[in-house]
Amino acid sequence: MEKSFRNILRRISAALIIGTVLVNCTGCNALLKTFAARQIENMVNDSFTQYLESKGSFDINGLCKKKSDMSEYTEEQLALYGKSLNKTTFEILETTVKDSRESGTCTVEFKKAPDFSKWDLWIATEDDYEDALGSMKRKTVKITFKMTKNSDGDWKFDNLEKFYSSFLEPFKELCILDEDGTPINITKKYVETFYVDSAWYDENMGNPAEEGYLINTHTLNCVFYFNAPVDLELKAFLYKDGSEIADTEISVVNSVVASVCFYADEDSLDETYDRGTYKIAIGIGDKIIAESADIMVR
Repeated sequence: MEKSFRNILRRISAALIIGTVLVNCTGCNALLKTFAARQIENMVNDSFTQYLESKGSFDINGLCKKKSDMSEYTEEQLALYGKSLNKTTFEILETTVKDSRESGTCTVEFKKAPDFSKWDLWIATEDDYEDALGSMKRKTVKITFKMTKNSDGDWKFDNLEKFYSSFLEPFKELCILDEDGTPINITKKYVETFYVDSAWYDENMGNPAEEGYLINTHTLNCVFYFNAPVDLELKAFLYKDGSEIADTEISVVNSVVASVCFYADEDSLDETYDRGTYKIAIGIGDKIIAESADIMVR
């Protein structure tokens, strides 16, 4: 009887010890998660404080696991973007940490962020843009950032894609004119002011290819139309079944059309284009400004 009682006591003691250990471990994990959440919030707070105070020049992109490509923005666009942040503030709303304490999220609310929903100035000088930015509409944006701890124990943003899409991406569409009214950068809005349409021509008939296909053709000729005479240095690209196969340079001088012609063989009228789907695009520098419709060669 006494031995049985001692066994029961041992089991109870063991259960109490295990329970105490589990409670301590759970409490310890909760404490460590709270500490990790505080680390995340300190990092996010410091990062966006420096970013907004520096008008976007602080390299917050360098604090990302996956960095965003900024090469498509001009210096002028980035400068205007920085000036648009002069009224923006932020507040951290919520931070969560996974049990592993290696990843988490941080939700941030940005107030008085630039609002382009009613913006209608897309082609202007830098000074005109600055004046317009001073009175532009503002909005509140809430973004949840995914966070990851790196091998050095530092917290990093997984990426800033949501932030940049809300704050920076609209500036990509601003066409900035120099003092002479010449665009520093080419945008879709700028092209829409002079580009009208394009049409394929049949070399045999000398007329537009209305049927959407060509037969045994030696040339691929597409004409791009403008609504007023323009002076442009263009580069034209020929695609077959989605892959670029040729390019050429075109000078447009005080004309309302740009005629682009590719030859199967410059020296032989016997050579014709292979069967397939073709398309021609024209660009200014590396910027594609217009594409033809597809045409079939049979």
